[in-house]
Amino acid sequence: MINSLSVENFRCFRKLSVEDLGRLNVVVGGNGAGKTALLESIVLPSGRQDVVFQLRAHRGMAQPPPLPLKPVYEALWKDLFFQFSQDATITISLRGTAENTRTLRVSYKPESDAPLLIGFQTKDVASAAQRVEPVAIVPITFETDVGGQRYTSTVGLDTSNPNTMGLVARGNQAPSAPVMFLTAATGGYNLAPQFSQIDVKKQKDRLIGALREVFPIVDDLSLQATFGGMPDLYCTVPDLPEKIPVGLLSAGIHRFLAVLISIATTANGVLLVDEVENGIFYGNLERVWQGIFWFCKEYNVQLFASTHSRECLEAVAPLLARNGDDFRLLRTEVSQDGTHSVRVFKGKDFEAALRTGIDPRQGS
Repeated sequence: MINSLSVENFRCFRKLSVEDLGRLNVVVGGNGAGKTALLESIVLPSGRQDVVFQLRAHRGMAQPPPLPLKPVYEALWKDLFFQFSQDATITISLRGTAENTRTLRVSYKPESDAPLLIGFQTKDVASAAQRVEPVAIVPITFETDVGGQRYTSTVGLDTSNPNTMGLVARGNQAPSAPVMFLTAATGGYNLAPQFSQIDVKKQKDRLIGALREVFPIVDDLSLQATFGGMPDLYCTVPDLPEKIPVGLLSAGIHRFLAVLISIATTANGVLLVDEVENGIFYGNLERVWQGIFWFCKEYNVQLFASTHSRECLEAVAPLLARNGDDFRLLRTEVSQDGTHSVRVFKGKDFEAALRTGIDPRQGS
């Protein structure tokens, strides 16, 4: 569990502090208000530098081409920094249970044991024959404090091959935190490996039971080999003569199943879900929330889920009435001077806002 977080110089947040987080945290706000950036601030300190490239892919951003150039190397990290100021230091601190308490600092800081890299700087870009010349590149440095231990690593270039830009992590990487991130584009996500973990632990019936509470059309789930030999998750539907892939049956069922499976395979950890309602019919949202809440309690998982849907917010109301202490509403806001912030509403305040007709997605 994460009880609080503080952020400096990351994405749209110059300085941010969020206290008193709950088991289920619903993140709302306008477009560009920082919902996804808030989720990213939780996943970035998880202990793996490659998460940066996953975040770029999640946002639909192109990866820089594989060229050993100083501007290309720095472009990989530039958008992480507040207003793209790479002279600053990104600091993200998470406070909670031992496995989730950590502080990450990201900066360009040459270390004695991490010498400057030799890359190339493009010259005469406008000319037909571009020239390059050697240039020193300060490597990006990740410093993570976990349990009183500091882990320092840099991401360098593999200069053994001048035609590629292989990235190499040097130093001591921090131990990974139990954090998983489901993005808005998880529709094509292959659930087979995670489902296999659940099946091996003899927990398949629990998963199917939670799924059928919302979608009784699904009789059973099983792994089947596809034509390419790779396993895929299939479901049994009473009126069909053959099993079919879950994704073929319904995007909404696939999405809900992805959330449930991710909860079950992140036991005692943190799950982040961007646009949790994607593909799910509004009439099913109340039961979807009930299933998610029950699974989070069952596997001791903390959830951060963003949504753009008022129907999705209203579907939480029955749970708030009985379990208000477990819920928080995190509303991302942008002030007139462009400052991004987050307001926290406890379950009862969230419930009151819905009851009085106030739209909690909108800033004050």
